[in-house]
Amino acid sequence: MKKMASKAPAPVIRRLSNYHHLLLGLKHRQVQSISSTTLAEMLEYKPVQVRKDLQLTGLVGKPRTGFQVAEVEESIRRFLGWSLDSQAVLFGAGNLGSALLNHPWREEYGLRFIAAFESSEARANILINNIPVFASSYFPTFAKEHQVDIGVIAVPAEAAQDVADVLVANGIRGIWNFSPTHVKTPLGATVEDALFARSLAILTRRLVESRNDVEHPEP
Repeated sequence: MKKMASKAPAPVIRRLSNYHHLLLGLKHRQVQSISSTTLAEMLEYKPVQVRKDLQLTGLVGKPRTGFQVAEVEESIRRFLGWSLDSQAVLFGAGNLGSALLNHPWREEYGLRFIAAFESSEARANILINNIPVFASSYFPTFAKEHQVDIGVIAVPAEAAQDVADVLVANGIRGIWNFSPTHVKTPLGATVEDALFARSLAILTRRLVESRNDVEHPEP
């Protein structure tokens, strides 16, 4: 019997994504190598945690020389599935949806939008970044004729659950939700909420704390 691969914990996946983001910047600056200690210091992690995370992707650093930046970046890409060509569809071609279609996801993350769907006739039957936008009613037919790995939701909150239901009903098991609400799916489907407000909350809270420190310094 084939042994089932264990699931990577979500905190590890988030840290690996942070490493990847940092490593891309280092590559662009033509930095060749980096140690786990330096990587940990740059992200305010513990070196032992960095080494354990990278070992999960199959990497082992060399004493004194550390890791090759390009090798680490590629290893993380493979582990996270970003070296694959994942085909995605988008529901909601408004301002946010159009911005998502115009972003170069494929180059760094292997995500390729092959179509978008809109309930508004005014935004259907057009091209955005050479990606066709169809009426939402056409999606069941489209899904039968194309491989779709990920469904991206960028519709208003009140329409998000209906879109999620349509995606699941047509065999889509990966959903990236940009709508400002949580959607429920049956067992076997994975939903990841793109929570812009979560990172903004940390930023604004730190600003509040900083202001409080200035206005009310400790004696």
